[in-house]
Amino acid sequence: MINVNRESLISLFSDLAKIDAVSFKERPIADYIKKRLSSSGYTVREDKAGFKIKGNSGNLICIPRKVNRNAQKIGLFSHMDTITSTKGLKLVIDSERIQSDGTTIAGIDNRAGVAILIYLLEEITRNNFPYKDFAVIFTVAEEPGMYGAENLDFEKFGLKMGVVFDCSKRPGYFISSCAGSCEFKAKFIGKSAHSGVAPEKGINAIVMAGKAISAVKFGRVNKTTTCNVGKIQGGIETNVVPEQVVVEGEVRAKSMKEVNDRLKTIRKAFKMTAERMAGKMEFETSLSFAPFNIAERSAVYQLVTKAIKKVKIQPKPVFYTGGSDANPLNQRGLPTINIGIGAQIPHSHNESILIEDFIKSVQIAFELIKE
Repeated sequence: MINVNRESLISLFSDLAKIDAVSFKERPIADYIKKRLSSSGYTVREDKAGFKIKGNSGNLICIPRKVNRNAQKIGLFSHMDTITSTKGLKLVIDSERIQSDGTTIAGIDNRAGVAILIYLLEEITRNNFPYKDFAVIFTVAEEPGMYGAENLDFEKFGLKMGVVFDCSKRPGYFISSCAGSCEFKAKFIGKSAHSGVAPEKGINAIVMAGKAISAVKFGRVNKTTTCNVGKIQGGIETNVVPEQVVVEGEVRAKSMKEVNDRLKTIRKAFKMTAERMAGKMEFETSLSFAPFNIAERSAVYQLVTKAIKKVKIQPKPVFYTGGSDANPLNQRGLPTINIGIGAQIPHSHNESILIEDFIKSVQIAFELIKE
């Protein structure tokens, strides 16, 4: 098992976390990674994903020198963007934990993942460790929709499987099965009228939407299915019967059949409510990310479980409802697992990571690629 220098790892993370680089604006951290890894003798390539998604940086791909360029490789992934800015970040570090002072996010999602993989690359060079054929990929625009992974040409780099370092669960846990998610937008169309003079001539689209929403079960539908209304917009003035309201939400479930079945239920209830009030309803959907399920007998499942056992932790496969780069990679044909690194309470100012989890994650990364 690799010995991890605690101070060096924390220092690396601190440097990375303080770089202000949100989605589509990853250039500052991309330049930092390129410069740092080039100083260790690595060549870092940048793809055209940034151009495709109208960002200022593409995905970064680093293939160690001793890797057979024509070989099928293990891909290790983390994303460079943070959900919100880390500008002005003040880290609070004690003997057990890393967190911010509460005024900003700490950037642990996913700068901890980036730090793990940079540390790994520097360590195998520094100590001349033998390793399998692998590549490290730092993706862009994961937070708004995994757009970097969606536009990565993984076949070009010979990837045969992937491991993502981006799960909030502690080391040992890994996502072997993940929900898919689909967003919906429903437009309720009524009829405007003066609410004080002739309200009976109008059809209130807000009331229509309210009744439609109350006709559907939202929240946790069952053990593996959730359904949410997240946005509602409509109305122009308090003295006008509102003519239009737009309701937006999402459905997450273990299979696309379950997602689609739930969307049909919502659409039917919304349509019936609108028709009862002599109104109309328009409904559209868009896929956020597809579900995946990794078989226990698969090569990537076996690789991950063996690596976790090597660091004396019990592997714990779980079903998860949060999306990651693993979703589009699996959808596009690259078997990929997202593993726990212990980034607790992500997307909040209470975000933190236990230092022992941080170190264990580096050790797991090393076991994944150790020859």
